[in-house]
Amino acid sequence: MYKIVIIALFSSLLGACATNQVSNTEKEMYQLNIDGYNAGKSGNIELSIKKYKKCIGLDPVASAITNNRARRWCQNNLIAVINNCNDPILCEKSESLRLAKDLYHYNELAYKDDHYAINIAESHYINREYVKAVEIMEKLLENMNSSHKSYQLCQEKLSLYRSAIK
Repeated sequence: MYKIVIIALFSSLLGACATNQVSNTEKEMYQLNIDGYNAGKSGNIELSIKKYKKCIGLDPVASAITNNRARRWCQNNLIAVINNCNDPILCEKSESLRLAKDLYHYNELAYKDDHYAINIAESHYINREYVKAVEIMEKLLENMNSSHKSYQLCQEKLSLYRSAIK
């Protein structure tokens, strides 16, 4: 069953590329996402942030309401970089929260997909919006199987977020 799904998914991706359904702008956005990831991985946080912001800026829609997956990935990765950055000048935590709220509001996967939800909840937590961080993590865990690779991490984060509520 999974092989069929994977083959179908791969075939549809090949078909989209072959028929040029992925625009040049989207291709550039995917490349910027890769460049941003690689810059961050090598320790160049400033370049990583610039790449992700450039990617987001290429999307003609002003919010994550867009159906552009490349933009959502760049936005989510930028949130993660800012959340984990220790330089308060380079990484404004309130920007992370603004991006997270936008992504959570418009992205139907944001409360189902651990890659999105963990970063979004963490943005709320870092910005002392503990109740919202708990809400997001609880919603994620409702949809997550206990055997999922991130389940334990999500449980630990939920416990941390709950302990911050006074």
